[in-house]
Amino acid sequence: MQIAETERKTRRGASAHLFPRVALVTFLACVLLAAWTSALDSAASNELDQGIKRCLATFATARALSASLSLLQGTALAAQPMGVGVTFSIGQVLGPVNDLVHHFSSAMLLASASLGVQKVLLLISSWWPISFALTAVSLAWARNRFLERQSPALWRLTVVFLVIRFAIPTAAVMSGLVFTQFMKPDFDRDRASLESVALQSDARSSTVPAAQTAPSLIERMRDALSGQVQKLKTQYDTIKQSVEQLVERMVRLLVIFLMQALVVPVLVLWLLGVAAGRVPSASRERSLLAG
Repeated sequence: MQIAETERKTRRGASAHLFPRVALVTFLACVLLAAWTSALDSAASNELDQGIKRCLATFATARALSASLSLLQGTALAAQPMGVGVTFSIGQVLGPVNDLVHHFSSAMLLASASLGVQKVLLLISSWWPISFALTAVSLAWARNRFLERQSPALWRLTVVFLVIRFAIPTAAVMSGLVFTQFMKPDFDRDRASLESVALQSDARSSTVPAAQTAPSLIERMRDALSGQVQKLKTQYDTIKQSVEQLVERMVRLLVIFLMQALVVPVLVLWLLGVAAGRVPSASRERSLLAG
C-alpha cells in the first residue's frame, strides 16, 4: 500500500511539474507564430487605413462646410416690400459655428496624423529583426527555464521585445474593435448629417438673394403679395436650426475620433506597459523555478 501510494504521489508530482512546461511551450509557439506571420499585422494595418480614410474624409467635409459657412456668413437676407426694408443677418448665427467647424477640421487633421504615426510604428514593429530578436531571446529564456536556471535578465528582455513587437498591432486592432462594436452606428449617422448640412449650406450660399436696393414699384408690390419677407424669414430660421444641430454632431464625431486615434491606443499601451513592469524579480524567478 505504501509503495502504491508513493507511486501515485510521484506520478501526481510529475504531472504537476510537466503541466507548466507544456503550457510554456504552447505559449511560446503561439507567440512566435504570431510574430512571424502577418495575420495580426494585416488586421492592424487595415484598421489604421480605414481610420485614416475616415479622418481625412471627415476633414474634407468639415473644410467644405467651413467654406460654405464663410460665404453665408457675409450674406444678409433682405427684402423691401412697399419700401420698408427688412434684413436678416446670418453672420451673427454662423460666426461661432464656423469657428467651431474650423477647430473641428484641425482636430480631424491631428487625428489623421496620429493614425499615420501608428502606421509607421506598425511597420517598424513588424520588421523581421524585431521578430528574430524576440525569437532568440524567448528561446534562450525557455531553455534556461527548462534547465531550472535563474534568468531574470532574459525574462525582462523577452517582455521588452514582446511589447515592442505586439503593442502597436494590439492597440490598433483593439481600437478598431471598439469602433466597430460601439461607435460605428453613431459615426455613420453623424457623418451623413454633416455631409447633408454641408451640401445644403453650399446650395444656400449660391441661391440666397443679396440685399436689394432701389426696387421698382412693381417689384415692391410683387414682394408684398408673394410674402417674400416670410419666405426669407423661413430660410433664416432653417439655416439657424441646421447650424445649431452641427454642434452636437461635431462633438460626437470628435469624441469618436479621439477614442480611436488617442484614448484606446494609449490605454492599451498603458496596460501593456503595466504588465511589462510586473517583471519577476530574482526571488520570484527562484520561486517559479522551485515550483
